[in-house]
Amino acid sequence: MAQQQSLVTAEMKAVIGKKGKSVVVDVEKGWVKRFCTSVGETNPLYLNEKVAKKSKYGGLIAPPGLLMGLYLVPELPRAPEPPVRLPRGVDGGGTWTFIRPIMVGDTLTGTGKIKDIYQRDGRAGPMLFSETEVTWRNQKRQVVARMVGRTIRY
Repeated sequence: MAQQQSLVTAEMKAVIGKKGKSVVVDVEKGWVKRFCTSVGETNPLYLNEKVAKKSKYGGLIAPPGLLMGLYLVPELPRAPEPPVRLPRGVDGGGTWTFIRPIMVGDTLTGTGKIKDIYQRDGRAGPMLFSETEVTWRNQKRQVVARMVGRTIRY
């Protein structure tokens, strides 16, 4: 039996670890309030300044889901096309890690990179997996959250 051609080329391997352009967002009180209203969130740590000031955070924080709903995502480097046409693609899911609270008033910088590109064999044949990672830092350069997402082409 002939060995099948690898979907992961040297050009693809070369983009692993490359960072794209960052995006900067200001976490402002009105944005947090609109987000909370849209999802039915009522936690006073997000909405009530008096309560939040007395908390261990010392001020209003943002719900972690605020970043998940953010459509201003960092620009990722583009990976070269595989050597064979893969007509179908699906979202392979993702994971979020929230490391520290996001404070109202923070300026967040999100930077994305291609974390990995690899091949697996499935029932329908070879599949190409692409993993991206976005790291969000506050103005103190502290990591507040990290997201790893996957795309599967087959």
